[in-house]
Amino acid sequence: MKTARLTIIVGAILVATLPVSSSAAPLKGREVTSLDGPWQFMADPKDTGLKDSWSTHIPDGNREAPVPSVWQARSAPGYQGVAWYWKKFEIRDAWRKLNIRLRFDGIARRADIWMNGQTLGHCANSFAPLEFDITKSLAAGPAALIAVRVTNLPRAAADLPINYGGIFGSVDLIASDEAHIIDVQIDTKLNGWISANVQIENTSDKSGEADLQMYIVDAGDPKKRLAATKQTLLISPGRNTASIPLQIKKPKTWSPDTPALYIAKLSFVQGKDILDNVDETFGFREIGFADGRFTLNGQALLLRGTRYNPFHALAITGPEDEAAALREMARAKEIGLNLLWMTVHPAPPFLLRAADRAGILLVEGPEAGISAGFEAMIDRDRGHPCVLLWDASNQESNSEEIKNLSERLDRTRPVLVRSDPKNPQSAALVLPLTDRKDPIGIRIQDAAQKPTEFSSSGLPVLIRQNLQDAGPALDLEKAVAEFGRYAAPPDADDFKLARTLLDALRREFESGRFRDGSASVSQYLEKRQRALLISLEAAFRRASEAPGSIGYVVGSLNDPSFADSTGILDPWGATKAGFPIRAPESH
Repeated sequence: MKTARLTIIVGAILVATLPVSSSAAPLKGREVTSLDGPWQFMADPKDTGLKDSWSTHIPDGNREAPVPSVWQARSAPGYQGVAWYWKKFEIRDAWRKLNIRLRFDGIARRADIWMNGQTLGHCANSFAPLEFDITKSLAAGPAALIAVRVTNLPRAAADLPINYGGIFGSVDLIASDEAHIIDVQIDTKLNGWISANVQIENTSDKSGEADLQMYIVDAGDPKKRLAATKQTLLISPGRNTASIPLQIKKPKTWSPDTPALYIAKLSFVQGKDILDNVDETFGFREIGFADGRFTLNGQALLLRGTRYNPFHALAITGPEDEAAALREMARAKEIGLNLLWMTVHPAPPFLLRAADRAGILLVEGPEAGISAGFEAMIDRDRGHPCVLLWDASNQESNSEEIKNLSERLDRTRPVLVRSDPKNPQSAALVLPLTDRKDPIGIRIQDAAQKPTEFSSSGLPVLIRQNLQDAGPALDLEKAVAEFGRYAAPPDADDFKLARTLLDALRREFESGRFRDGSASVSQYLEKRQRALLISLEAAFRRASEAPGSIGYVVGSLNDPSFADSTGILDPWGATKAGFPIRAPESH
């Protein structure tokens, strides 16, 4: 920590204040360098890389692979097992006097990471961000080498059928002063008051004063300051915390209809030096539960949703990005949806940003069976106004344990847990934002039942229905032709699947085994797609007619694959031709 004034403290007694001079150029704040782009890649099917010291060098026979991506899309279609990634980068002279962190947004599914042969750490949770302090690992030479060993072997026989592998999130180098901001949590009130809870890490052995400055801007007009404040802090070695209150006049609230966003711009300043700076986007919104209904900003809210899994290993659509997610969310809102329920894993960072901007509510939970991922997910995503509630119903954890964890990490949102740990369909809503000691029961109801078949338990009802996989119903001839536009390799997993399905259907047609009178494969697929869309429409209608419902989650936004066409949108994120659904807005 560069200090214009050094304060030496023994216990609570101020002993001396000493001037410290520095001839270095003033610091200009945080510098983020992206390592996205080509990395070196090599499959390791016999798992000999560790023995052959691949953590210290790049072996012969490697090839380039894009990061972020999954290797099924480009680098190693069809491969499961162990693979390695390497990246060399130049060490700037200015970095040698700073603190340097290496951040991964996501690695599927487990990974070990080295820097110049030194072990940095291990990843067992695909969707939790990883950050390592690599200041001491940087070599004295002009360059450094990152090595990442990734395995996507299933954790169990019942593991997910889509088994991605690779560095699918962005990778960044973050340079700042030894004293730097590591976390910002913005708490808001609808009357315009905010509280910025800031954590600062000082990795040096020095103590000193520095100013924490903050001003607020409207995300739509970032040049106009709405309010500003600052605090002078005495920073000691290790972890330091600060809370900055501030009020803006007549704030606009965040909701699906008006997703108003603001940006808190924080700078950590000492004299002429900007030690670190961070921008944190937030919104004014208040989630509640009253009279058996969700409320948003004090108004009753009917959840109208569908499942969403935007992370596809499809060469034709992946890796998905923020622009693609925004297009899909716009289409979801066009048909009347206000909620997307993440069912397989937490939302990737680009999706959270897109949902904040688009005004789409999200429900997210950790990967099934990874209880440690629950805390990591909340810690990463709690600042996003789009997140409606946390879903821990896929965890066999005690509801009291989850309640205590959510109370500690986030008292602004409910948490959905299992009321019966052994029954995934049992559900209760834990409300840490209130003084209730007991969870509120929620009944998960199958939308395939008729309204008269719903039980009269008196509990709020959340309707969820997943349509059964009915096989392909997409124009596969168009799908295969479209691959050329995306420069997909002919051995990409999804390209091979589309061609295999199309060839099988052509053989069926030529042998005369089509029994529906279709004149061609395309006509057969068109009929199947129309039938599936009608089924979706009926499912939405049944869900909307359920008495006591707090909302519904029906079907999925995207086709899961070319072999399963039960989504509202096709694999390109486009509305299917003749789509008949308008999500019902009231019972």
